[in-house]
Amino acid sequence: MASKPAVHVIAGDALLWSVEDARLLREQHRIVAGPVGSLPRNPLQNIFLSLPLKLQPEEAYLLLRHGLITIVDEAHGYDQPQQITSQHPSSEASSAEHSETPKPKYTSVTIRTLSSWLPWYRFHPLKGQETQDSPVAESSGSSRAHTSIGEQSFSPTLAPRSVEVTSLSDPRMKQLLPFPKTKRDHLLLRMYEYLWETHKFYIAPGFKFGGDYLLYASDPLTCHAGWIASVKSLDEAITIRDIASMARLASSVQKSHVFCSFEQDIVLDTQVDASVQPAKAWCFSIEWAGF
Repeated sequence: MASKPAVHVIAGDALLWSVEDARLLREQHRIVAGPVGSLPRNPLQNIFLSLPLKLQPEEAYLLLRHGLITIVDEAHGYDQPQQITSQHPSSEASSAEHSETPKPKYTSVTIRTLSSWLPWYRFHPLKGQETQDSPVAESSGSSRAHTSIGEQSFSPTLAPRSVEVTSLSDPRMKQLLPFPKTKRDHLLLRMYEYLWETHKFYIAPGFKFGGDYLLYASDPLTCHAGWIASVKSLDEAITIRDIASMARLASSVQKSHVFCSFEQDIVLDTQVDASVQPAKAWCFSIEWAGF
């Protein structure tokens, strides 16, 4: 049996690092995740992005509830950095000298004084002139294995304990993905589930067009979004000016703006009771008349 896609949670963000996992979720479950990583060859631009892919909180919650993914607690997946003794020949002598002789406070310093504090930098060779006897050559081979900070080096290691979460009932989920928390979060979650499961939409964030979601009839790689969805409470007041703005914006980009709500208020709970009849959804679109 193939393993479930692993979603790594870092600082409350659900990230996909595997191309295979992203492809599986997209093709089989209509989950569209947006790239948030930079390209290695072009890191100073944000037009073309790469891995990882960031899931919306609604997507991560529903996928875990349906047992389609595994949540990885990235923050607790590594032990604290372990101190490693430096292999530099002068490090022990230098550290002993520093421990015995207190450093005086200087308002100015000379190169000679600096060189006495850092003796292994005194004969630092120029780039391309390193020799096997030079400190730079000695440490260059180990620089790939760990990060050197002064005379000490640290190397992160994988923790032996389990860091995977496979169900919403796991108590660690409250710290990993604190969603949903508010009534608004529950409303978004239920509406996302309704649009995703009932109407089989591909759903992407819609903040660029003034809505909550963009709805695609098929894969976003093959078509444009046909609808901009705004999720509202049934009794939430909307000004006529906002309605006109939404309709005019949607019409200018060849889309329809859809207001989505439920006939009944959403109950604030974290688990969905399958025996409870779901509330009736209300969805209607608005268009700019152009007169």
